[in-house]
Amino acid sequence: MYSDAHLHSSHSPCPDMKSFSDGGLYISCAAGPDDWQTLLDTKYIVPFLGLHPERINENWERLMPQLEKLIEQNPHAGIGECGLDKRFYKTVPKAVQEKILSRQIEIAEKYRRPVVLHQVGASGALADFLSDLNPGVPMMIHGFKESSEILKRYIKLGMYISLGQGSHWDHEDFLKTARLIPRDKLLLETDWPYCIPASASGTGGDRDHRPSYSDCLSEHYKRVSAKFGIDIPLLSRLVKENGTLFTH
Repeated sequence: MYSDAHLHSSHSPCPDMKSFSDGGLYISCAAGPDDWQTLLDTKYIVPFLGLHPERINENWERLMPQLEKLIEQNPHAGIGECGLDKRFYKTVPKAVQEKILSRQIEIAEKYRRPVVLHQVGASGALADFLSDLNPGVPMMIHGFKESSEILKRYIKLGMYISLGQGSHWDHEDFLKTARLIPRDKLLLETDWPYCIPASASGTGGDRDHRPSYSDCLSEHYKRVSAKFGIDIPLLSRLVKENGTLFTH
């Protein structure tokens, strides 16, 4: 029984995907409004509804009331993924991204919902932003692969840290940092269907050559188990317990 702290179940039909009713905890995020209702209609997952920096356009202000209404009407839903992404600063300046992130966190705080955060090239900026804002709801950074200094800042903010797949697991500096994550804040994720598991290296990231979702998830747990020296049953229980605390 595995849990997945971050995937996009609405972005791939995943015909091979194992049933979400196996007892694991699955957090599925919507990057934009096209996915919001789909996730709310999906059984056995915990839906998170948000506006990803990549999906921001001139209509974002009109989307916020819709997002708030869905959050109000669905008490099992969280906010996410949302955040900061330096790749889009030219089209969506940092200040605008921060304004939109702040609005989503306001909704989360109003309805006491957890938040899944995204960042690319903006780890320090995100830490600064959250330190100033000091949100009063559970926060999780997904796909963490930053420095120990950034990790310490995130931990000080009380954030959950979710580790995904990728070549960073082959670097000792990353392993040293990852092992500093408090056990009660550790989560694991696939970021399906955008994951690149170890067995797919050399395929150029071609999803046609990737393992099935269930194999991708189990492979990740096996790798983390070996790297952290935690047996798989204990690791599975730990991730589910932390995910349950985060989502509730």
